[in-house]
Amino acid sequence: MLPEWLSPAAAWFILGVILLVFELAIGGFLAIFFAAGAWLTGLLLWIGLFDGVWPSLAVFLIGSVVALLLLRRRMKPVAGVPVDPALDTDRKLDDFAGRRATVVETIDVAGNTGKVEFRGSHWNAVAKERIEVGSVVEIISRDNITLKVKPLSE
Repeated sequence: MLPEWLSPAAAWFILGVILLVFELAIGGFLAIFFAAGAWLTGLLLWIGLFDGVWPSLAVFLIGSVVALLLLRRRMKPVAGVPVDPALDTDRKLDDFAGRRATVVETIDVAGNTGKVEFRGSHWNAVAKERIEVGSVVEIISRDNITLKVKPLSE
């Protein structure tokens, strides 16, 4: 139970401050959105839009997740958080185009099978012609986890 002097709205605001301090101490650019959810919950409780534990938890979770999903990617550059291109899932699908990879499993046109090594990982690969193991190929495009490749022009 909360002390008499501490209203639920004030408790949510204090939780938001704690989460903000945690964000500043640890980093990661994650806790700030939960702090925003806590402040939103406190504000809505304070103006009287709802009352009770379950609605408060629902507003907190929904507000935090929505803020996280909508703002995190956009706010990282503003906050000076470096974005690692190797981990950035929002990069263009064709950013592999023109890069080189090495065939590690023969690319067979008939069976539509084959693998290449690119950036230290093995990728499924397809091509318009058979390409043997050890060949260097050029990536034409990427379709999810499959790379479309062609033999490197000599």
